[in-house]
Amino acid sequence: MPIDSRLVAPAADLADVVRAFYWHDLRGADALSPAQRSTRVPPGPYNGLVWLIDGRAQLVECGGQAVERELPAVFLTGAHRHDYRSLAISPYCSFGLALQPGVLALLSGLELGAWRDRIDDARRALPADWQALLDGVAHAHDHAARIALCEAFLRPRWQALAPRQAGWVHLLRHAWRRSSLPAALALQRWSQRHLQRRSSDAVGLRPGEVERYLRTERAMLAVRDGHAVAAEAAAEHGFADQAHFSREVKATFAHSPAALQRRLASDDGDEDWLLRL
Repeated sequence: MPIDSRLVAPAADLADVVRAFYWHDLRGADALSPAQRSTRVPPGPYNGLVWLIDGRAQLVECGGQAVERELPAVFLTGAHRHDYRSLAISPYCSFGLALQPGVLALLSGLELGAWRDRIDDARRALPADWQALLDGVAHAHDHAARIALCEAFLRPRWQALAPRQAGWVHLLRHAWRRSSLPAALALQRWSQRHLQRRSSDAVGLRPGEVERYLRTERAMLAVRDGHAVAAEAAAEHGFADQAHFSREVKATFAHSPAALQRRLASDDGDEDWLLRL
């Protein structure tokens, strides 16, 4: 059996909350190459919860530093300005929940800006009312059930919270574009300085950094999925020129747009499997 990896969009009413669900199951492979044992997650503004449903993995790079630490059974990842990499100790099955920028801080009441470039045990980090979700997902019988558990947990909490966070919701729905900031500030009755502070506390990144990561991601997806050439993607997504776009893609994804497109089009298993989904 091949390696099983998939990305699933959330229900429409949770698009402001969840970036995606995904899983990566190595257990079906006859033998794993060194590249297949490795995972690289590029910089980005998302918090994540990742369950190791079966098997073991270790963190080998985080925050721009080499590390050697076994990952817990369920771990929380902060937004990050650097790649992080992990390596399978044994063939594992993981399930991931990637949350939109700042949403986990709003829902949990934690200031997760301190988690930037940090990965650690979710059970120790999250409040008591999250523990049932962590346990339920770990013991669910399949990925569909895991997604259903996450959505059932998040939906009522977000429905109660969103009316009090109209400005944040506006930012999420407009991908943190600079043009959306005045309306967001007016809705929340915040000053720009207060938004900077809230973004730092909840995400760990400045609003402009969040916007830059999201814009680069959208543009690269246009190249990958829409087969846009780099010049078209640069113009459509507001980069100064193709050279500016190329610099941002390389800073985020470690390769130029053309090199990354070739890499993702390859059938070879490697550490960038997440970017193929």
